[in-house]
Amino acid sequence: MEDQTWDDGVQGAGLMLGLIPLVSVFVALRYQEWWALTFALVLSPWPFLIRSGGQFQASPVPRFRSFKGWKLGSRWVRWGTWHAIRTGDRFVLNHHKESLMNRRGAPRASGVEYWDLVCIRDDKHEVWHPFASRKRGEAATVALIEAT
Repeated sequence: MEDQTWDDGVQGAGLMLGLIPLVSVFVALRYQEWWALTFALVLSPWPFLIRSGGQFQASPVPRFRSFKGWKLGSRWVRWGTWHAIRTGDRFVLNHHKESLMNRRGAPRASGVEYWDLVCIRDDKHEVWHPFASRKRGEAATVALIEAT
């Protein structure tokens, strides 16, 4: 089995980090530090380009991680916690659908759907990654089941 990556696309995973260069722009303007302003403006798009996804590594020990990072061309700069896959682990894909409500409590036409990849180990349920796409979630679940 080969290593696999499931990219959820641009999810706005770094929106809160986007506040740092934004605040830095105003501070640099206030103190007229033009080098700091240039630096903040160059850094400002990077938090909004953070992508999320899941990654499976088959060797030397099978493992999975939910990651955040940047895709630069065909290469990734990513981070996340690795989970070792042990013999006897079971994997389930849980479906969630949340509808949005208006002020009176009536459902709106739109909703949010996602699928949680859950590892069941020693009767404990650990959510390893929420997928925005059912197809990607099923592919990850199949790959993890085959690894055990």
